[in-house]
Amino acid sequence: MLQAIVTKHIGPTNSKPARISVKAAAGRIMVPWNHGLSNEGNHTCAAMQLAVKLGWTGVYHGGGTPDANGFVYVCETGDIRDKFTLK
Repeated sequence: MLQAIVTKHIGPTNSKPARISVKAAAGRIMVPWNHGLSNEGNHTCAAMQLAVKLGWTGVYHGGGTPDANGFVYVCETGDIRDKFTLK
């Protein structure tokens, strides 16, 4: 079964910098915030990192969450010849 990738911005604390929580049913990672990227770029990059870690391929489409604090990415196809791309 294909799974969605959900990202969420986690703001900085006194002991930790800003980061992105990335999760799917198959796993979860935390990715440091990259100040050289845009908000959407940070979330897309983080989602790509989880997909690579899990060995997933395909064409992905993303959109914002209702609370505007993250994004959700879904795979259009599971064809192994495709790479992670956003349209």
